[in-house]
Parts: sequence; C-alpha cells; structure tokens
Amino acid sequence: MTGVQVVQAAERRTPDDPVLRARDEKLESLRAVAGKLAHDFNNFLVPQFGYVTLLQEELPATSGGAEYLRAMESATRRSESYIDSILLTMRPERQFAVADFAIDAVLNELLDKWPGESSPGTLLEVSREIESFTLNGDEKHWRNAITQLLTNARYALATGGKLDVALKRQLLSGAEVQRLGINHNLVYALTVSDNGFGMPSSVAQRAFEPFFTTRKQVKAAGLGLTLVHGVAHLHGGQVELVTSEDKGTTVTVWIPANTSFAGRYTNTLPSSFAAGGKKKKVLLIEDDPLVKEVIRDWLGRMSLDVQIASNAEEAQAFLDREQGSVALVITETDLKSGKGEDVYARLSNITRGEKTVPWIFLAGRRKPDIAESQGDGKPAPMVMQKPVTLRAFAEVIRRYTPR
Repeated sequence: MTGVQVVQAAERRTPDDPVLRARDEKLESLRAVAGKLAHDFNNFLVPQFGYVTLLQEELPATSGGAEYLRAMESATRRSESYIDSILLTMRPERQFAVADFAIDAVLNELLDKWPGESSPGTLLEVSREIESFTLNGDEKHWRNAITQLLTNARYALATGGKLDVALKRQLLSGAEVQRLGINHNLVYALTVSDNGFGMPSSVAQRAFEPFFTTRKQVKAAGLGLTLVHGVAHLHGGQVELVTSEDKGTTVTVWIPANTSFAGRYTNTLPSSFAAGGKKKKVLLIEDDPLVKEVIRDWLGRMSLDVQIASNAEEAQAFLDREQGSVALVITETDLKSGKGEDVYARLSNITRGEKTVPWIFLAGRRKPDIAESQGDGKPAPMVMQKPVTLRAFAEVIRRYTPR
C-alpha cells in the first residue's frame, strides 16, 4: 500500500465583494452541515460492512442466507457511492492528486466532444480562445468542474445558440484581487458563456447551493456549480456568475497562475509492526458505540488484543500502563471529544520509543492535518478514508503482523 497524500487547500482571503463574501460564507455553512451528515452516515456504514462480512464468513457461499448478504452488501456499497459523491462535491480535498497538467488541453478535449452530446439537429455555434496554461493541481477535479460548466451550457442551449469559451492570462489590479478574495494578481480567467435561457435573479441567487436545480425533468443532482465553486476555492481561485433571463449566462472561474501545492505524504506502516508469537495489543480510540464494537469484534477474530479508549485521557492512562507492549493505535479524525490530531500530538511521544508504534487514522469528512515527519525521522500515521470495508482494513493490519 502506498503513502496517502495530504494536501491543504491553497491560501485564500475573504472577498471584499459583499455578494461573493455572503455566498462563500453560506456555502461553507452548507458544506459543514452536509459534511457532518455524510460523516455520520459513514459511521453507520462501517458496522454494516463489518457485520455483513462477519456473517459471510459464518455462512456457506452457496446458502440462501449468503445470497441475501451479497444483496445487502451491494445496497450498502450503493449508499457508500452516493455519500462519497456528495462528500467529494462538498469537500474535494478528500481526494486530491496534485500534478502539473495542461488545463488548456483538457478544455479543448472536452469542447471537441461537447457538440456531439447535444440532441440531434440542435444548431450550435462554438467559439474558443484558449491560451496554454500548465496548472499545478488536480486534473480529475478540473475535468469534473469543466464538464459541469459545459453540461449547464448544453441545457441552456437546448434549442440552439452560441457557446463562447475562453482561457486567458490576466494581470489583476490590487483592488480586483481583494474584491475576489484571492492571493495572486496573475491569474487565468476561464470563461464559459452562452446566449441561452439565462436565469432570473431569484434563481441566480441560489445557483451555487448544493442540491438546488431547475432541471427537474432530467433528475439533476443540483451539485454542478457547488462542485465548480469547491474546486476553484481548493486551488485558491474564485467563481463569478452573471446571468439574465432569456439573455444568457456567463461563468468566470479565476485561477491563480502560480499556485503550487507541496504535497505531504504519510508513510506506510513499518514492517516491524509486531514480533513474537503472543497476542498483539491494539489500542482503539473511538467514541461511536457502533463503530468501536464492530472493529473490536473483527480485530478480535484476528487474534489481536483490542483495548478501547473513548478519549485522550483514557488512552493516555492505558499507554502509561502498557508502554512498550502496544503494537498499534487506531483513532478517528473526528471524535466527540476533539480532533484526532490533538490526541495524536498528545500521545504519540508515549508510543515513539526505540520501536515505532504505528498509528492509523480513520478519516471521515476531512483528512487529518498531520505533518510528514514528527521531527525524529519516523513516519507519520497512515490515513484510511471512511467508509472502509473491514476486510480491507484487516488486510492492511495483516501485512505487518507475523503469521
């Protein structure tokens, strides 16, 4: 298993523009609520995955009960996929693969396909003015964001019309930088403009809200502009919408030209995870009853001695008593009593003697803010994104546990 990349969003400031500021604040609040709900649902899925797996081990694969369990597992995975799509829209930093890529090439590729995705016979005119731009960021996120913009334009031009797309280098004034709330005056402006239906002001005011859509007939999720906004902000940029009913819509995405992400990587668990033939002690720091019970049951079947602490105080008391005998510490990113990172900062010194005791973070709606190194050259914790199947979780542990 390779290291897990942990990348922080590009630095931004609060926009001076009151409309942008109010929208950004509202979206951040909505993201927080949606993220909390998705995180809680993730916690419900963990025991579902876990107990389904446990029952599958008990029943013969050819039994009727095993067939029911496979159906339950399939339904749970569909739930997982839906929640994951919401989380990626609300918090695209959950999956963030940084690399240099030609965003102009991505834009041209998607534009080449765009006319063919419209209804046959629709008269469309496309103009483009695209400059070369190598962006340091996540290509997949930008593909999704641009696809959403073009999908919106296709809907607005359902009866035909003109689409203008531009990607141009610009040098903004200091006042404009402050108005937009970005930290660089050298930017590329990605503009997608159509002369289609447009929106009344009442609709435009809600256009970026998650789950808001005017496309009821096609069962749209209403996450398109929310995703565009999240991706732009993640890369230190900003989004503006100008629209008028029956006159068309223009979306401008401001992308800082010199944003660079220094990816930080956690390391894999060390091969010296455990040694000897006796049961290895694992400390699980978890305060959700469902999650801790199913993880304890599963790890217990792996002949691991699982001890549970609900908070940092209980964990510290256990580590003080059992110092030197603990083989692994598992904790949540978000505990009811606080952040998992704070627990790690408080307790990692107890588990970092001559032998390195690995930590695993179970991350929900956000990844833990942990450095690559703790200053002693030893690896940072491994991060596993929830929901996880306990079979995969067990495999990670088995790799570093002698048979």
